[in-house]
Amino acid sequence: MNIGRNDLCHCGSGKKYKKCCLSKDEEAVRQDVIKPKAPISLQAISHDPDCSHRWGDGDYAHAAPDSAFTPASEPDPYFEAWDERWEEFEAADYEERIALFTQTLNDPPSPLAPALVSGMDDEMAFRMLNELFFQTIKHDERDRFDALTESLRERDPRVYQENADYILDWRITNALVSGRFDLAAALLRKLAPIAHRAFDLWNQVRERMAYYDQLPALIEAMRLSWPSIRESREIKPLAIGEYRALCAHMETLNYLEEAPEPRIEDPAFRERLRFFMDDDENYDYAQQAVWIDCLVGRNNHPWALDDFKIELHIQPQRSDEEILKTLVASEPNYGLRHLSELTARFIHYLHKEEGKSYVKAELARDEIYTLIAKREMARGSNQRRRGQAGRRESPGNPLALSSQDLDARLEVLLESLIPSPYKAAALMESAPAWMRFLESQQLIDADLCRRRLRDFEPIADNLIETLDRDPTDPRISLALKRQAERRRSDLLL
Repeated sequence: MNIGRNDLCHCGSGKKYKKCCLSKDEEAVRQDVIKPKAPISLQAISHDPDCSHRWGDGDYAHAAPDSAFTPASEPDPYFEAWDERWEEFEAADYEERIALFTQTLNDPPSPLAPALVSGMDDEMAFRMLNELFFQTIKHDERDRFDALTESLRERDPRVYQENADYILDWRITNALVSGRFDLAAALLRKLAPIAHRAFDLWNQVRERMAYYDQLPALIEAMRLSWPSIRESREIKPLAIGEYRALCAHMETLNYLEEAPEPRIEDPAFRERLRFFMDDDENYDYAQQAVWIDCLVGRNNHPWALDDFKIELHIQPQRSDEEILKTLVASEPNYGLRHLSELTARFIHYLHKEEGKSYVKAELARDEIYTLIAKREMARGSNQRRRGQAGRRESPGNPLALSSQDLDARLEVLLESLIPSPYKAAALMESAPAWMRFLESQQLIDADLCRRRLRDFEPIADNLIETLDRDPTDPRISLALKRQAERRRSDLLL
């Protein structure tokens, strides 16, 4: 299970993982390794200071599960008072909940928790604010939620800091939806230095900023986030490597916005890249030069479908991390390299022909590349198995998207433990443009393009319906609705 200490718990309780099932999961792992044959004695108890209290850093001892001995425990007055306040909050209406949040924040600390400075602890603050975030959206009072978080920051900085990653995430969403991009950038600068604490959440915020075309603010924040992410022991090295490559991509896109004639030889641009590359002698500047040429339209040589044959065969059910490990360990795959260059050309097409920003186009490009690469690698594995059995399958067009492709990828993006609605929207918005781009490159014919565009219509409608059920950011589905209206208008002409 890949879940951070500050992520929401996988059990669905609404609590942070470190305050809910972390200690239980760690104990299960220990028991699986140790597998004792006799009951564990009282001397075998272990301390878990990060997870023993829902209210902060306690130091209670926890005995391992033992069918032969279950120690008796007295009712904890702090737990009882905590549960009573939470039950009162759950039973309250909207205005009463806001009043209870303010009351709890202004209450004196419990004598049973002398480390606190108010009646609020970090878990109570998180759970109350998590509920109030969605309720203030429902009542169209996002500013009121922001004011509550400011009151927490002023009254109890420690509790605020414990929840800063989530609070800043919520407030960045509010700022973007409200069109206050300067405020979103300022909040992002505060989140960046602690991005390593909740890396998955940080990536969601990054995708959100990209969808809203906030490239300069994003670049600044990624630079602020890089030192702590690079040194993190909780983020897997492979994920750190991916993030570094992404930072280099973002620097490149930002460079394109500023330079009239972008060149890899530009010393100022190389210095930007070196900030993330750490003088990596293996960094492929030659391939980066090809990438830039594709992005600005200087690379226009014709392609044939055979250029995109992907010989590396990987099972479709394997995770993205497993696939990336295989790719890193394998010899250069020219089909994948050509696909990367073609999708870079697509960014240029989106920017020039469709008026999309480079950063939002990259969000879509990455999803299209991932979808096609995984599909073709899975198809190669299936063909190999069928070939061994004496059967063959028509390969089809290796670049065209189908409604089944989109439906499956959107399900992955929206139904995963950490959903990516902004990636899903960017993919759906750009899928028709990808088909038009392939037609312009003579890689599909006009008839296939028209048929697939018609097939995309119900997929887009289903996505709009799904996004409408989440009121957090109505602008996502609104953009898709406007695009659908334009397509229908074009059909009537």
